[in-house]
Amino acid sequence: MMREVIEDAIKNTGIDYSEITKLNKLNKIAVFVGNFDGEQYINQGHLSAFLTEVNPAFYGVPSARYEAACASGSVAIDAASAKIRAGDYDLCIVLGIEVMKTVNSAVGGDFLGTAAYYEKKPKELVFLFLNFLVNWQMSIWKSTGLMKKDISIVSRRSLPIITPMPNSTPWPKPAAGL
Repeated sequence: MMREVIEDAIKNTGIDYSEITKLNKLNKIAVFVGNFDGEQYINQGHLSAFLTEVNPAFYGVPSARYEAACASGSVAIDAASAKIRAGDYDLCIVLGIEVMKTVNSAVGGDFLGTAAYYEKKPKELVFLFLNFLVNWQMSIWKSTGLMKKDISIVSRRSLPIITPMPNSTPWPKPAAGL
């Protein structure tokens, strides 16, 4: 997955690997990886180390992983843009990557729950992340006066305009009644 994304980016930007090598010698390139939970899903936290498997040009290129739950990619973009604005780097490669298909839904939901105060969760709660979403939705309904049917109308109207990435997991079909 990382190889495909990097190679597409190289092709689409017109930069080649020799340019990466040249910028690295000048210390004018860095990689910023946004990733929430690599340690739990794939037992690997430092994902940018895999860039050397994409191409040897990445050997020695400084890289860091940025973790901020659902905002990990945004934080990586922010860090990279700050380095560009400061003149520290001429090229920043930002990569957001997450693999969440290595465990079943109950375990995955538990992993996602670590984005909150995990130690405070009820021990018997299996789908922690889903429970957070339901509670969040209920608080929106209570605070705004919107009802389930109002939210359903918005969801039904929004679904046709959502365009998932061609290589992503397919969107589920909407539940009956939406």
